[in-house]
Amino acid sequence: MRIWVGLCLGGLLAASSPARGAELGEITVAQQYGVSFLPLMLMEHHGLVEKHAMTLGIKLKANWIKVAGPSVMNDGLLSGTMHIVSQGAPSLITLWDKTRDGIGVKGMSALTTYPLYLVSRNPEVRTIKDLSEKDKIAVPSIKISTQAIMLQMAAAEIWGEKEYARLDPLTVSLSHPDAVLALTNNAGGVNAHFATSPFYEQEMKLPGAHLITTNYDILGGPATALLITTTTKFRQANPNVTQAFYNAMKEAVRIINDDKRPPPSSISSSPTTGRTRSRTSWPSSATRTTRSRCSRRKCSRPPSSWRRSARSNRRRK
Repeated sequence: MRIWVGLCLGGLLAASSPARGAELGEITVAQQYGVSFLPLMLMEHHGLVEKHAMTLGIKLKANWIKVAGPSVMNDGLLSGTMHIVSQGAPSLITLWDKTRDGIGVKGMSALTTYPLYLVSRNPEVRTIKDLSEKDKIAVPSIKISTQAIMLQMAAAEIWGEKEYARLDPLTVSLSHPDAVLALTNNAGGVNAHFATSPFYEQEMKLPGAHLITTNYDILGGPATALLITTTTKFRQANPNVTQAFYNAMKEAVRIINDDKRPPPSSISSSPTTGRTRSRTSWPSSATRTTRSRCSRRKCSRPPSSWRRSARSNRRRK
C-alpha cells in the first residue's frame, strides 16, 4: 500500500491561531476498518500522539475508536464527540461545504491511497451494467462514502449524469467486517461488496466470488483515498494538540516507508552494471496494493495473480 502524508489542505496547520485558554488533555480519534488505516494503528500501538505531545510540553491522552463508515464520523465531528477522524475525500468535501459558515470541517493532510474492489457473487453480474434490483451492494455509508460515490460516478458514465443515483437503491450501509459476513451468508440479500484489503482477499476465496471493477478503473488511475480531517474550531482552540497529532502521523508514515525497504540479504549487485537490485519482486501484503504498476496494467487484476506472475518471473531468471 502506498502510504504518504500530503501538505495541509486549506492551511489548517498554517498560521495557527493562538490557543484560547487551556487545550484539551484528552481527544477522540476515529477510523474505519482495513489496512489502509495502518498509520493510525501504529500511532495507537506506539503511543506516538502522546509522545509528540510531550515534546511540545503538553500531557495528552488519545482515545481510538473504530466506526462503520463516514456518516458516524460526520456526526461525531459536528457534535464534538470526535475531534480527529480519517475519512474519504467525498465525505470531507460534503462536510466542508455544509460547515463553511460554522465550525468549518477541513482536511489536515492526505493519508493513504489504495484500490477499492467491487466483488460480486452473482454469476449474472460481470460489469456494472449488469447490476439490477436482484443485487444488494454493501458500502460503508450509502450516498456519502467513497464507495457510494464511485458507484454514482460509474452510473453517470454509463447511463448519463441525470442517472447518477441509479445504483443508490441497491446499496446498504455495512462496516467491512459485517459486509464480509453478509456476503458469505447472503444475509439480507447482500451479494456484492465494495471492499478494501484485507477483506477483498477473504471474499475472493468464497465460491462464485469475482471482481467487477475497482475505483482505479472508474477514476482512470490512482487517487488519494483517505484524509485526516478535523474542525477549524478544534484546531484554533488546540493548536499544540493538532500539531502533536500531525507530527505523530508523519513519524508513523516514516516507520511504514522504512519498513518497505528490502532487507540487506535481498540486495545483490548486477554482474553487468554493478548496480544494486532487489530480489524481492513485491513488498509485503500490507503494502502491496497500490504500486505504480497500476498505471501500466489493469488494477482489477487480483493480487494473487500478481504474486503468481512474480514467482514465474523469478523461476525464469
